Amino acid sequence: MVHLPGLEVIKTSRRAKTIIFLSAAIVLAVGIAAFVFLRTFDLEYSPDARDYVIFDGDKVIALSDCVGGADEAIERAKINVGNADIEITDEDDATIISVDRYPAVLVSCDGEETLVSMKNATVGDVIDKLGITLADIDTLNYSADEPIADGMRIKVGRVTISDRSVEAEIPFETLYENDPSIEKGKVVLKTEGKTGVLTTTYRYTYENGLLVAFEVLSREVTTEKTDEVYSVGTKEPPKIAKSSSSSGKTNTSSSSSKTNTSSSSSSGKSTSSNPSVSTTGTGSSGAKSGVHSVTCTVDTDAKTITTADGTVYSYSKAISMTATAYSYDSNPAMNITSSGVPVQVGVVAALPKTLPQGTKVYIVGESGTWEYGFATVGDKPGRDIVDLFMETEKQCINFGVRSATVYVVG
Repeated sequence: MVHLPGLEVIKTSRRAKTIIFLSAAIVLAVGIAAFVFLRTFDLEYSPDARDYVIFDGDKVIALSDCVGGADEAIERAKINVGNADIEITDEDDATIISVDRYPAVLVSCDGEETLVSMKNATVGDVIDKLGITLADIDTLNYSADEPIADGMRIKVGRVTISDRSVEAEIPFETLYENDPSIEKGKVVLKTEGKTGVLTTTYRYTYENGLLVAFEVLSREVTTEKTDEVYSVGTKEPPKIAKSSSSSGKTNTSSSSSKTNTSSSSSSGKSTSSNPSVSTTGTGSSGAKSGVHSVTCTVDTDAKTITTADGTVYSYSKAISMTATAYSYDSNPAMNITSSGVPVQVGVVAALPKTLPQGTKVYIVGESGTWEYGFATVGDKPGRDIVDLFMETEKQCINFGVRSATVYVVG
């Protein structure tokens, strides 16, 4: 083998270059790996890196190696400092960040709720900040000068007042007064009754549309009532003189044309008896004792009725009717007849088609054993009968149902 001079040197120089190239490649790779590692794990080594401790109310947050200062620490801690004061203090081993948050209150007004944060504020300050205008009668659930506190709920009450007047009827009373100028048995309307008006004014107070107060402001009689007044006649009907002639008279005790409803002799005195009623009525003396033995004499030719005291009544017709009896009702309001006169002896009831109200009658039993006497129709029953008033229920029961002749007087 031929050895050329310097060949070995050349070989050695090439090996060195290879070693140097490989060493540089390794260093570069290590550098790249370190860079990737540091970026991956967010590790930065800087002389400005510092630890931070954040105090936010009850929360304490510790952060290491913040190179961006307090702003980076607050951002990494994800703290909203929009409603807070920030105080930063540098200590030897860390920086202290104190977060002093403002109180947050919820304001309810006009159907809306708004969250407000303010520092060193009163309730009135919050209301002013929101631009809420309060009327004199509007309300707040807190005093305007009360300092706000975190979590406070402030409510604005919109107050409206409404006055309303209500009218109510004042019923009139029905009064009766005796009138000696009116014939007994007649009832005349003297003054027509009119209802009055009572006006009551109420005040209603509403808060946010809800009724919170109610009061009566006034009560005033705006229209006076007028009582209804009836005049009840007390004047005795005129007496008709007796006829001196006995011709044409009829007594029911004989078979001639003279008729007497009693079973006695022509003297007109009755010898029969029946349950009597001792009462005082509005009719003549014949009706004052209610149902009693017959004391009158009926002249069918002259169409007259002569009572025991000599009073003579002329009658226009005689009607055969069924007679019953009634007495006082337990309800005082029912003791006024449909004509307006109080129930009493001498007031009877009959249907208007048979005997219109106000008709004067003289009632005698068809059997000739009893009579009710002079009376006035003042009420109407439920069927076609003549209903006689009596003072007690027992008297009505004793009377029962009887046949009667009703003489229409006048």
